[in-house]
Amino acid sequence: MCPVRPEVFTRETAIPLVASDMIGKANNRFRSRVVLLGMCIAASVLLPGCGDGKEYSYATLADAAKAGEISRGWIPDYVPTSSHAIHIVYDPSSPRTWCAFEFSPADSQSLKKNLTSADALPQRLKRVDSPGAPWWPDFLKGDLDVARFHGNGFDAYVGEESDVQSSTDLVLFAIDSAKGRAFFYRTAGGAKGTGPAQ
Repeated sequence: MCPVRPEVFTRETAIPLVASDMIGKANNRFRSRVVLLGMCIAASVLLPGCGDGKEYSYATLADAAKAGEISRGWIPDYVPTSSHAIHIVYDPSSPRTWCAFEFSPADSQSLKKNLTSADALPQRLKRVDSPGAPWWPDFLKGDLDVARFHGNGFDAYVGEESDVQSSTDLVLFAIDSAKGRAFFYRTAGGAKGTGPAQ
Protein backbone atom coordinates (compact mmCIF):
# COMPACT_ATOMS: atom_id res chain seq x y z
CA MET A 1 0.00 0.00 0.00
CA CYS A 2 1.25 3.39 -0.94
CA PRO A 3 1.43 5.97 1.84
CA VAL A 4 -0.52 9.19 1.26
CA ARG A 5 1.74 12.16 1.14
CA PRO A 6 0.27 15.32 2.70
CA GLU A 7 1.40 17.65 -0.12
CA VAL A 8 -0.45 15.57 -2.76
CA PHE A 9 -3.61 15.47 -0.65
CA THR A 10 -3.49 19.25 -0.21
CA ARG A 11 -3.03 19.82 -3.93
CA GLU A 12 -5.94 17.55 -4.85
CA THR A 13 -8.35 19.22 -2.46
CA ALA A 14 -7.17 22.67 -3.55
CA ILE A 15 -8.36 22.12 -7.14
CA PRO A 16 -12.09 21.91 -6.26
CA LEU A 17 -11.70 24.96 -3.99
CA VAL A 18 -10.08 26.98 -6.79
CA ALA A 19 -12.84 25.95 -9.20
CA SER A 20 -15.56 27.00 -6.78
CA ASP A 21 -13.76 30.32 -6.21
CA MET A 22 -13.65 30.89 -9.98
CA ILE A 23 -17.36 30.16 -10.29
CA GLY A 24 -18.12 32.48 -7.38
CA LYS A 25 -16.01 35.27 -8.91
CA ALA A 26 -17.72 34.78 -12.29
CA ASN A 27 -21.13 35.09 -10.60
CA ASN A 28 -19.98 38.25 -8.82
CA ARG A 29 -18.70 39.74 -12.10
CA PHE A 30 -22.03 38.90 -13.75
CA ARG A 31 -23.97 40.50 -10.89
CA SER A 32 -21.73 43.58 -11.05
CA ARG A 33 -22.36 43.92 -14.78
CA VAL A 34 -26.11 43.55 -14.32
CA VAL A 35 -26.11 46.22 -11.59
CA LEU A 36 -23.95 48.53 -13.76
CA LEU A 37 -26.26 48.02 -16.75
CA GLY A 38 -29.30 48.78 -14.58
CA MET A 39 -27.68 51.98 -13.30
CA CYS A 40 -26.87 53.11 -16.86
CA ILE A 41 -30.45 52.49 -18.00
CA ALA A 42 -31.85 54.35 -14.98
CA ALA A 43 -29.47 57.27 -15.53
CA SER A 44 -30.42 57.60 -19.19
CA VAL A 45 -34.12 57.71 -18.25
CA LEU A 46 -33.79 60.01 -15.26
CA LEU A 47 -31.22 62.51 -16.51
CA PRO A 48 -32.64 64.79 -19.20
CA GLY A 49 -29.27 66.37 -19.93
CA CYS A 50 -27.97 63.02 -21.14
CA GLY A 51 -28.92 60.97 -24.13
CA ASP A 52 -30.67 62.95 -26.87
CA GLY A 53 -30.23 66.41 -25.28
CA LYS A 54 -28.45 68.87 -27.55
CA GLU A 55 -26.29 71.63 -26.08
CA TYR A 56 -25.06 74.66 -28.02
CA SER A 57 -23.41 78.00 -27.26
CA TYR A 58 -23.54 81.18 -29.32
CA ALA A 59 -21.64 84.44 -28.93
CA THR A 60 -24.57 86.51 -30.24
CA LEU A 61 -28.26 86.16 -31.09
CA ALA A 62 -27.31 86.65 -34.75
CA ASP A 63 -25.12 83.53 -34.53
CA ALA A 64 -27.99 81.56 -32.96
CA ALA A 65 -30.39 82.81 -35.67
CA LYS A 66 -27.90 81.84 -38.38
CA ALA A 67 -27.78 78.32 -36.90
CA GLY A 68 -31.60 78.14 -37.11
CA GLU A 69 -32.37 78.20 -33.36
CA ILE A 70 -35.04 80.91 -33.77
CA SER A 71 -36.63 79.58 -36.97
CA ARG A 72 -36.85 76.08 -35.46
CA GLY A 73 -38.45 77.57 -32.32
CA TRP A 74 -35.79 76.73 -29.74
CA ILE A 75 -35.18 80.42 -28.96
CA PRO A 76 -38.25 82.72 -28.85
CA ASP A 77 -38.31 85.44 -31.51
CA TYR A 78 -38.93 88.08 -28.83
CA VAL A 79 -35.54 87.58 -27.14
CA PRO A 80 -33.74 90.96 -27.43
CA THR A 81 -31.42 91.46 -30.41
CA SER A 82 -28.72 92.53 -27.95
CA SER A 83 -28.68 88.99 -26.50
CA HIS A 84 -25.27 87.37 -26.28
CA ALA A 85 -23.38 84.66 -24.35
CA ILE A 86 -26.21 82.27 -25.20
CA HIS A 87 -26.20 78.70 -23.87
CA ILE A 88 -28.99 76.32 -24.80
CA VAL A 89 -29.93 72.69 -24.18
CA TYR A 90 -32.99 71.13 -25.77
CA ASP A 91 -34.57 67.76 -26.29
CA PRO A 92 -35.45 67.43 -30.01
CA SER A 93 -38.24 64.96 -29.19
CA SER A 94 -40.11 67.44 -26.95
CA PRO A 95 -40.48 71.19 -26.41
CA ARG A 96 -38.29 71.06 -23.28
CA THR A 97 -35.60 73.74 -23.52
CA TRP A 98 -33.17 75.30 -21.06
CA CYS A 99 -31.47 78.56 -22.06
CA ALA A 100 -29.25 81.21 -20.48
CA PHE A 101 -28.36 84.53 -22.08
CA GLU A 102 -27.23 88.04 -21.36
CA PHE A 103 -28.68 91.20 -22.91
CA SER A 104 -28.49 94.98 -22.70
CA PRO A 105 -30.44 96.13 -19.61
CA ALA A 106 -32.02 98.80 -21.84
CA ASP A 107 -33.83 95.95 -23.67
CA SER A 108 -35.48 94.45 -20.58
CA GLN A 109 -38.84 96.13 -21.18
CA SER A 110 -39.06 94.80 -24.75
CA LEU A 111 -38.45 91.28 -23.41
CA LYS A 112 -40.93 91.57 -20.54
CA LYS A 113 -43.76 92.97 -22.70
CA ASN A 114 -44.19 89.47 -24.16
CA LEU A 115 -44.42 87.87 -20.72
CA THR A 116 -46.59 87.96 -17.61
CA SER A 117 -45.07 88.65 -14.21
CA ALA A 118 -45.57 85.66 -11.91
CA ASP A 119 -46.01 85.68 -8.14
CA ALA A 120 -47.07 82.02 -8.31
CA LEU A 121 -46.05 79.46 -10.91
CA PRO A 122 -48.38 77.32 -13.04
CA GLN A 123 -48.35 73.66 -12.01
CA ARG A 124 -46.28 72.53 -15.00
CA LEU A 125 -43.57 75.03 -14.14
CA LYS A 126 -43.29 74.29 -10.43
CA ARG A 127 -40.61 71.67 -10.99
CA VAL A 128 -37.69 71.90 -13.40
CA ASP A 129 -35.23 69.09 -14.04
CA SER A 130 -31.58 69.99 -14.38
CA PRO A 131 -30.27 70.00 -17.96
CA GLY A 132 -26.95 68.73 -16.65
CA ALA A 133 -25.18 71.93 -17.74
CA PRO A 134 -22.90 73.85 -15.36
CA TRP A 135 -24.36 77.23 -16.38
CA TRP A 136 -27.93 76.35 -15.24
CA PRO A 137 -28.47 77.89 -11.75
CA ASP A 138 -29.41 75.91 -8.67
CA PHE A 139 -32.46 78.09 -7.90
CA LEU A 140 -34.00 76.83 -11.17
CA LYS A 141 -33.55 73.13 -10.36
CA GLY A 142 -36.05 70.87 -8.65
CA ASP A 143 -39.09 72.31 -6.87
CA LEU A 144 -39.25 76.01 -7.67
CA ASP A 145 -40.20 78.87 -5.40
CA VAL A 146 -40.62 82.47 -6.65
CA ALA A 147 -39.01 83.69 -3.40
CA ARG A 148 -35.80 81.91 -4.45
CA PHE A 149 -35.89 83.84 -7.74
CA HIS A 150 -36.01 87.12 -5.81
CA GLY A 151 -33.30 85.96 -3.40
CA ASN A 152 -30.99 85.50 -6.39
CA GLY A 153 -31.82 88.89 -7.93
CA PHE A 154 -34.30 87.62 -10.55
CA ASP A 155 -38.01 88.12 -11.21
CA ALA A 156 -40.25 85.32 -12.51
CA TYR A 157 -42.22 85.67 -15.74
CA VAL A 158 -44.35 83.22 -17.70
CA GLY A 159 -45.20 83.16 -21.38
CA GLU A 160 -47.19 80.96 -23.74
CA GLU A 161 -46.09 79.92 -27.21
CA SER A 162 -48.04 78.13 -29.91
CA ASP A 163 -46.83 74.68 -30.74
CA VAL A 164 -47.23 73.00 -34.11
CA GLN A 165 -49.36 70.21 -32.62
CA SER A 166 -52.44 72.27 -31.65
CA SER A 167 -51.13 72.95 -28.19
CA THR A 168 -49.26 75.61 -26.28
CA ASP A 169 -45.90 75.49 -24.59
CA LEU A 170 -45.24 77.26 -21.31
CA VAL A 171 -42.06 79.27 -20.92
CA LEU A 172 -40.69 80.27 -17.54
CA PHE A 173 -38.26 83.21 -17.53
CA ALA A 174 -36.00 84.33 -14.70
CA ILE A 175 -34.91 87.88 -15.54
CA ASP A 176 -32.41 90.17 -13.84
CA SER A 177 -33.26 93.46 -15.58
CA ALA A 178 -30.57 95.51 -13.84
CA LYS A 179 -27.70 93.25 -14.89
CA GLY A 180 -29.18 92.05 -18.21
CA ARG A 181 -29.22 88.35 -17.42
CA ALA A 182 -31.95 85.82 -18.11
CA PHE A 183 -32.74 82.12 -18.07
CA PHE A 184 -35.72 80.38 -19.57
CA TYR A 185 -37.21 76.92 -19.39
CA ARG A 186 -39.87 75.68 -21.85
CA THR A 187 -42.18 72.72 -21.42
CA ALA A 188 -45.45 71.45 -22.89
CA GLY A 189 -48.44 73.42 -21.61
CA GLY A 190 -51.63 71.89 -22.90
CA ALA A 191 -54.33 72.29 -25.56
CA LYS A 192 -54.62 75.69 -27.20
CA GLY A 193 -57.11 78.05 -25.62
CA THR A 194 -56.95 76.48 -22.17
CA GLY A 195 -54.54 79.06 -20.74
CA PRO A 196 -51.58 78.24 -18.53
CA ALA A 197 -51.84 74.90 -16.78
CA GLN A 198 -52.36 75.49 -13.06
